Formats: sequence, structure tokens, C-alpha cells
Amino acid sequence: MVKNRLEIQILLEIVLNQKIYDDSEIVIPHILNLYMRKLNCIAAAIYSYKKLTHVQPKALKLNSEWNKKSEYFIDEIDKSNSKAYYKKIDNYFFYALPLYENEWLILIRKNIFSENMFFELIKVASHLGMDMKQSKEEERLKLLENLFDKSRDSVQISEESGKLYYINEEASKRLGIKKSEVKNYYVSDFEKVFEKSEKQWKNHIKQLKKIDSITIETENINQRNLDIT
Repeated sequence: MVKNRLEIQILLEIVLNQKIYDDSEIVIPHILNLYMRKLNCIAAAIYSYKKLTHVQPKALKLNSEWNKKSEYFIDEIDKSNSKAYYKKIDNYFFYALPLYENEWLILIRKNIFSENMFFELIKVASHLGMDMKQSKEEERLKLLENLFDKSRDSVQISEESGKLYYINEEASKRLGIKKSEVKNYYVSDFEKVFEKSEKQWKNHIKQLKKIDSITIETENINQRNLDIT
């Protein structure tokens, strides 16, 4: 009972202190060190798109023996069907906890986690993953704003689903859509060529996947006054 309370307290401390409040590239190493301290891990890293990043402690990257173990474990992660996973390699326990999409939290320790601790830790890592995803979305938007916001051309970017993702200031004026409300709109709301048929948008996406770019002529519908622009 005492052990369970202690584990819950440790996880609570991690949750409260793993917020990404600044540039994720700067903050994530501090978060990994937090996991190491609180969970008695000897190493931590992020596994992202077939490689380990933000390895802590950094000296491990120069250790060929550790690199071999890590490469072996990475191969095992890719077979795990995106589920939390752990494996004992020599005298160490390697843990992989899903964050989001193709990113994982990797923890290495000498002792195995209790079954309950492992289960709860999956949830804690999931919270970190949501923060990381949000942080990256914000970083992408800042980049887009820096590149396109003052352009005289109307720039609008949509997700594959057709949901509006970003518009610059000129597009905001022409479409009658506030920048803060972009995610309330779909391409079919303002692009006349896609207004009546969802199938047309799907065919458009299929074409884009086959070639680099497509130029189409269409008319926009202003959402404030429904004028054609």
C-alpha cells in the first residue's frame, strides 16, 4: 500500500513538471532528466522516425556497446504494433512508451517496473506526447506566420481531410475568416470548385499524391458576406 502511494506521488510529480513551456528542443532534455531522477533510470531518450534523439546522458551516444543494444531494441519496437513495450537486454530493462504518431519515450533501468507502475506510466507518457504534439503544432504555425503572414498573396493551407489549417492575413481578408477560427472551416466552405462534392476534394488529394503540384482555377466564397472573390 505504501509502495503504491509512493509510485503515485512520483508519477504526479512527473506530470506536473513535464510541461513544454518553451522551445521543445530545449525543454525535452530537461524532461528526460526528470524521468531519470524520479524513476531511477540510467538513461532516457526519444525514439522518432527510426532514430534515437535527445539521448540522456549524452555520453551514451559514444558508447558502441550501448548503441548495439539500442539498435536491437529499436528493431523490437517496430514490431510492437505501437503498443507500450519492454524487454530485458543483458542486465537492463528497456522500456518504450508511445508518445504520439511515430515518437516514443525510451527509458532504461536496472530493475523492472511493477505491473501497476508500468500501466500508469503509459498514461503519463501519453500526456507528454500530447504536449509535444501541441508544441510542434505551435512551432509550425509560428514558422508559417513568419514566412507568409505579410505576403500580398493569399495563402491558405488545408489538412488532407479538407479542414483548414492555416491562412495568412491576406487570405483572412478575402475569405472573411478570422485566423483564430480557421479550424472551424473546410475547403468546401470557401472554395467554390469543392463546394458541392466531397468526392472532388478526394480526387484532388489523390492527384496531389501522384504529382508535385496542381494548378486549378476557382472562386472563393467570403464567409462574412458570401460574396464571390
